[in-house]
Amino acid sequence: MKARVGFSVLLTTIMTLTLSAQPWMRSPYLKVSKSEANFTDMQQAFGSWWGDKPYEKGKGFKQFKRWEYIMAPVCYPDGQLPSASRFIDAYNYAVKAAEEEKESDATANWIPLGITTWTNGNSGYNPGNGRVNFIAEHPTDSNILYVATPSGGVWQTTDGGVNWTTTFDDQLRLGTSCVAIHPTNPNIVFVGTGDKDGWDTEAFGILKSENSGATWGNGGLNSGVSFTNINKILINPQNPNSMLVCTPSNIFKSLNGGINWSSVYSGSDIRNMVYKPGDTTTIYCGGDIFLKSTDGGNTFIPNTSVPNDTCRIEIAVTPANPAYVYILASNSQNSFGGVYRSTNSGSSFLQMSSSPNILGYSETGDDDAGQAWYDLAIAVSPVDADQVFVGGVNVWRSSDGGANWNILTHWVYGGGYGYSHADIHYLAFFGTRLYCGSDGGAFVSHDFGDTWNDISSGLEITQFYAFSNSKADDYFVVAGAQDNGSNMYDNGSWTHVFGADGFEALTDYNNKDIYYASYQNGGILRTTDGGNNFDYINTTGQDGSWLTPLAMSPQSSSVIFMALEDLFQSNDGGDNWDNLTNGLTSGGKIDELAIAPTGINDIYFSNSSTLYYSHNGGTSWTSTNPVGSFFITGIAVSHADANKLWITASSSSGDRVFKSENGGVSWSNVTGALSGLGLNCIIEDPNSPEGLYVGSNIGVFYTDTTMSAWLNFDTGLPKVIVRELEINATGSKLRGATYGRGLWETHLYNSTGIDNGNKTVVEMFPNPCSDFISITTIEGQAPEIIRVFDVSGRFISEETVTSNPAMLDVRSLPTGNYYLRLESDNQVLDVQKIMVLK
Repeated sequence: MKARVGFSVLLTTIMTLTLSAQPWMRSPYLKVSKSEANFTDMQQAFGSWWGDKPYEKGKGFKQFKRWEYIMAPVCYPDGQLPSASRFIDAYNYAVKAAEEEKESDATANWIPLGITTWTNGNSGYNPGNGRVNFIAEHPTDSNILYVATPSGGVWQTTDGGVNWTTTFDDQLRLGTSCVAIHPTNPNIVFVGTGDKDGWDTEAFGILKSENSGATWGNGGLNSGVSFTNINKILINPQNPNSMLVCTPSNIFKSLNGGINWSSVYSGSDIRNMVYKPGDTTTIYCGGDIFLKSTDGGNTFIPNTSVPNDTCRIEIAVTPANPAYVYILASNSQNSFGGVYRSTNSGSSFLQMSSSPNILGYSETGDDDAGQAWYDLAIAVSPVDADQVFVGGVNVWRSSDGGANWNILTHWVYGGGYGYSHADIHYLAFFGTRLYCGSDGGAFVSHDFGDTWNDISSGLEITQFYAFSNSKADDYFVVAGAQDNGSNMYDNGSWTHVFGADGFEALTDYNNKDIYYASYQNGGILRTTDGGNNFDYINTTGQDGSWLTPLAMSPQSSSVIFMALEDLFQSNDGGDNWDNLTNGLTSGGKIDELAIAPTGINDIYFSNSSTLYYSHNGGTSWTSTNPVGSFFITGIAVSHADANKLWITASSSSGDRVFKSENGGVSWSNVTGALSGLGLNCIIEDPNSPEGLYVGSNIGVFYTDTTMSAWLNFDTGLPKVIVRELEINATGSKLRGATYGRGLWETHLYNSTGIDNGNKTVVEMFPNPCSDFISITTIEGQAPEIIRVFDVSGRFISEETVTSNPAMLDVRSLPTGNYYLRLESDNQVLDVQKIMVLK
């Protein structure tokens, strides 16, 4: 059994999110103190720092906008930042409420679809599995590795990266920043939570395993302390009971193996700590300042010989010369500030180089890019004190102590250099093995950087935003991922089809070679040859939200909608666009979009807390604020009635689900026990009586009109952020895009617990129905008898099946919801819900 920390008890204080190392989090941009800054203060500070400059690649703009997109709904409207305890306590409350309603066998059966491995398509250029923040190697067995990921938990391999497993999925937040292994008892492993570089998830202290990661429990710093991330855990190799931890505001020390902690330094964002090789009394720290301790971490003294205008400092040492200390410093604009070396154990430093720009995108270093507050790493060879490795966007090597540099890996796949994906978060030697953690996964070099091996295969850590199921092929999906672009899932295999960050997608109803992909802020692409080539089709001159909503007409796949500042409609697959709103939002970007399944006359979209709707195809519009001070995060329109819809909404004070039965005029609150979870999306199951699935920051929930509560529909699913949900074309599977654990699927809810995923699969049409319903067996054994029950379980009738498809006569049934039980040889093959409408 996996251990779960009692978080509601441990998290007694709010852990304020701070971005303290970033240049905009300083005067004159930030108008309040760092400790007082909320979401709105940070937005304004970033806007002041960035100014009116256009978007520039490699400057950190998109990383901030990603954080802004994630945080905006749960901080609305007062800017109050959430803690991990908000979501954890809300989940525990929702599960408790569901227990009163849920039948023991009414469970999901979630299984992962990947990404586990990938191939690179003709138009792909930055493939990968997902971001890795940290890599740790077992002290006596180099085949055992642990990796920490920002929203997918900790993973372990025992064969050097050939296979990976995780036991972290039951933790109620999956953000991890670092791992530390006990030097003499490697069964003991510590994990620092949160996301030290991207802030995608909230921290809840330290977790500890005493059985090599099989189970996890409380490792300390879970209560009574205000911080965001555990940036680094340092265990004294000579006295493992002595430990140090650095956070965005403090350094903490423990003398009893992590049971008790005390603050030994405060006031700086420390990102890394290292012991001087062979001397555990000397410790170096880097972040927005360089610190040194000579008393084993009891006190720390700043070093004034290090540049004070840096945004971030990373440090590295080497046993090849224990007196050497290297500093990699960025400048105030996040690009390369310089490499500095000390030959006297950090007492003084000499600048070794300040050019070329080894933190940017260019393979020659001739750009001015850099995003050091997000990605910055340095390592030194353990056998040659002059051989230095630096990671920014790419990996570079110096053989003369940092004076001259040669590029080793480049962010473009197949670009003539080694590949370790863009954005390097981690570089470290274990023995002569050089490990790299990047936005694409985990990599290792066995020859000091000359060649690189991708050891990420099997790491299901993709941060998906959105996806589209194909109606032409039930096993075809196009999905967009943070850092790893747009990806195509075709019959079990993944292909990276386009780079950048991937977002919303659409798939043609009849031809799976025609689909639409997107990247941030309205970059909309179309392919007609299965992803070999793409055309850019946003010719409107407008930008969109970070995730730009797209939609397709339910009747014609050539009619598509693109939500930017205005809502645009194309009747020819994106060649031409008509503006349907003409300034309706006053420049505000559209956040959510839904077209009624019954037709394109009924359109709903939102900007922040305002909902706009049209019931005449966009000729006229009405705006309303149905949710008060809540940020709308999802819209679902009934498949049977275009005037019936549901929305999810979030705020700093909680979350809501609202329902309208008159096209948006009036609303009722149907939230139940879901408040506080961070609700991200909602869909309706057309084959159940107002069956609703909601994706949250911790899993999936379900309800319908036969229930009085929301059920946690998450058996087999990690406790992960769920960004989008869709039902596949045959109506047999629910799929979910998770932000940190890839794409997943399960059979749909049914109260009998029959696992549709492993038994007979049928397709029913039409549903809802009024006279006859066609039941086609598409997988598994065909039924011999179909028995009909009402929602109370009362037997109504039965029909003998003589053909496939079978036609079931429902003309005698009154309007209502029914179960069909498909049987053969006295065994139940499947149970399906139908709706009869007269």
